[in-house]
Amino acid sequence: MKKYKLKIVEDFDWQDLMSLEWGQGEHTKLLPNTAGKDNIPPSMFMLLKSSTRLYFKFVTIDKDPKSTMTEYNAPLYDEEPLEIFISPDGNLERYFEFEVNHLGAVFAAWANFKDGKVQKLDFVENNPVKVKIAPTHKGFITYGYIDITDWNILESARINVYRIKRDENNDFILGAYSPTGVDNFHVPDRFAGVEFIPS
Repeated sequence: MKKYKLKIVEDFDWQDLMSLEWGQGEHTKLLPNTAGKDNIPPSMFMLLKSSTRLYFKFVTIDKDPKSTMTEYNAPLYDEEPLEIFISPDGNLERYFEFEVNHLGAVFAAWANFKDGKVQKLDFVENNPVKVKIAPTHKGFITYGYIDITDWNILESARINVYRIKRDENNDFILGAYSPTGVDNFHVPDRFAGVEFIPS
């Protein structure tokens, strides 16, 4: 099973991209989700963990992303979000789904998965995410953190990270850390494991 090396850090000034901690994580490239089909633009991500926060940073090449939604828990998946799915304890029947678009809008819910599909989404009432968007000459840096104060991320945790792009016909172009092989990110048995890397 693929394993993501999750660096453990103390809380830091996450808004400063020059903070030392941002230099400790590993930038990891997203891969085409379906071999031969998904020619995803260059996309990288990084995750860091403290006792109360899961920090994230995406670096994406994209000068004109399809992002119009600004409300919390709007259906960002209908456009072009960046996504993190994580099961803190490795239970593949319930995992956290986080999405963010290039306008800083956030989607946060717990997915209840059974019999090969999501049966129900439990939306998180209060937005647990802080995020900033930094335009670059080729695209965007999207970074921030998820409040995990009430979580217990164990060594059995499972994760996947995704990006949705759409072509001129609004069809999917998908990227993933651990590709699912189908036009669907809700394939929890394809989630990667986690290896904690202490400071």
